[in-house]
Amino acid sequence: MRTFDTLEIGLHEVKDILIERFLFQLTNPKDKLRPIYLEGHAGIGKTQVIHQVTAQLSRQLRKPVHCQTLNLQFCERPDFMGLPRIDADGDTVFARPKILPKEGLGILFLDEANRVDSDIQSGMLTLLEDRNINGHQIGSDWMIVLAGNPGAAAGGSQYKVGDFDFALQDRIATVRVTGNIEDLTQYLRTKYPGHPLLNILEYSPDFISFDGQGCSPRSFEARSEPPLVSPI
Repeated sequence: MRTFDTLEIGLHEVKDILIERFLFQLTNPKDKLRPIYLEGHAGIGKTQVIHQVTAQLSRQLRKPVHCQTLNLQFCERPDFMGLPRIDADGDTVFARPKILPKEGLGILFLDEANRVDSDIQSGMLTLLEDRNINGHQIGSDWMIVLAGNPGAAAGGSQYKVGDFDFALQDRIATVRVTGNIEDLTQYLRTKYPGHPLLNILEYSPDFISFDGQGCSPRSFEARSEPPLVSPI
């Protein structure tokens, strides 16, 4: 039985890897790199790091690098595979799925990738392997990244997620994303300078949970946002 290696790294390292791979793909379009699957607990910043990557790439390349997010748990087969139609020759063909980017540069971010039906997972195989869905190619300057929460075998028994089968695992490179209080504190102090709630992190760093068992970084940041109206 084959085992699949999983790299375990922090968000800063994830960001560096994604930027490096994107730039490599731009200059080496014929070299096939397996899409990265970011596996990590809820709220630690997987989605946020994708937006940071596209923002930094936009500055570096001096042109827009887009992020197109597809939340797969809300995706039905026609959304992903395209609707069938009859062409002029009487053959059944599939329309190009709206979710499949063609022009420009960017990252197609397939979020909640292990919360999908089996028919969607089947459609993902050709997208991950051949970069097309029913013959419609993704733009050559687009990189595919997946994300999801860990399953029970990886310490994520609190999530109702499925497992990837062998064929899908063989088409991705899994990166287990971890968080740490130092990086979180630095990020929040930069975004919310002087916010009184951030003192909690200095005196009670264990208040934050990076393993899906307590207050996630996302939940904490939501409470750090300035109020929309002043309290009376």
